[in-house]
Amino acid sequence: MNKEFLPIGSVCLLKDAKKKVMITGFCVKGNETGDRVFDYLACVYPEGVISSDQNLLFDHEDIGQIIAIGYSDEEEKQVFGIYRELEKQNR
Repeated sequence: MNKEFLPIGSVCLLKDAKKKVMITGFCVKGNETGDRVFDYLACVYPEGVISSDQNLLFDHEDIGQIIAIGYSDEEEKQVFGIYRELEKQNR
């Protein structure tokens, strides 16, 4: 993984999209996608989570524009470090 994750709370616009999304989670496995793990889980912005069946799953390369970057601290950086190590092990 050469990319850096965006922190939870980050707002972005996906490529070819007109509606912004806010990141609410990361490294998420979709129910209908088998073992596929997506980089991000998001909800529409500014509405937020309307219902659990309207969550969006996407990868970092699907981002067209970063509007705002969410809060980041040492704890968040440690968690992302763990995910990077797990990904290296799974290659």
